[in-house]
Amino acid sequence: FSTVKRRAHFIAFARSCGIEIIEGLYFEIPLEHVLRRNENRGTKGGKLTSSDYIKTTHTELINTPPKPDEGFDVLYKVDQHGIVTKLKSISESKLSIYFQLSA
Repeated sequence: FSTVKRRAHFIAFARSCGIEIIEGLYFEIPLEHVLRRNENRGTKGGKLTSSDYIKTTHTELINTPPKPDEGFDVLYKVDQHGIVTKLKSISESKLSIYFQLSA
């Protein structure tokens, strides 16, 4: 969900289905890595995604990264080096427990 509008739609849908805790995990990956992984997927029989779509979506995410105030109860960011940043957390969430155990 690369835009605030798409994330808001998903979060509202999840809440309407009774989901109580909305957890987000956001990866900051350089565009060239994403494009390379897409190419590799194609060589292994996987489905390729349009490079134009990837570039557009990547730009959207760079311009509007997920923010805690969008309705997330929990939000973590993982950068290209695997460094995890807690943006918002509650102790009983699955992601919070996972990242506490893996620390």
